[in-house]
This record gives sequence, structure tokens and C-alpha cells, in this order.
Amino acid sequence: SATAIYCKSFSASFPELYEAVARDWETLTIAQAEELLQAHSQDLFTHKRSSDFVGRRDGYRNMPVNVCKFLDVDCCQECDKNEKAKWSGVEFRIFDTRFGEAMRLI
Repeated sequence: SATAIYCKSFSASFPELYEAVARDWETLTIAQAEELLQAHSQDLFTHKRSSDFVGRRDGYRNMPVNVCKFLDVDCCQECDKNEKAKWSGVEFRIFDTRFGEAMRLI
């Protein structure tokens, strides 16, 4: 399903990173968040998280909130999105995959 590919659980996909963020989330700065994501970026390559359909385009971009739009981190294992400029936008990927057709009514 689209939810299984494009809206995976952050805690299930990146357990070590999740623990680090959860431990310090109340005081975590943007710079510290970027450092944590960069430090754990090898997880993009070591954990098989999604189908072959996504392949090397899998990564932080496929979380419920796409953090690579506004943090200086790679979006995926290997894709053109890693070269895109950051623009402070927030992309919530959960809505269309979770609520589908109902979103068209809004």
C-alpha cells in the first residue's frame, strides 16, 4: 500500500535515531536535529525499509513529515532530491496516503 511505502513509522524505520530524538526532543535545536539525521544517514543504506518500487529513492523523504525539505540532510539513498535547495517548507506525506479520497473533498 502507499502508506507502507510513503508513510512509514519513523520509530520502526530508524529506531536508533528515534531514540536519540525522543531523548532530547524538548531541547533539540535545528542544528542538532540535522547533525543527528546526518550521523544516522548510513541507516538509509543498512535498513531495507521499503519495496523495490522505491529502491534507492527511499529515505527520510518517505516519513510522515518529509524533513529533507527544510533540514540540511539527504532525502534518499540516491536521487536528484538530495541536490535540491532547502526552502523551509513542510511536506506532510501522511495525509494523502492515510486518508486518500477523503482529502479530495477538502
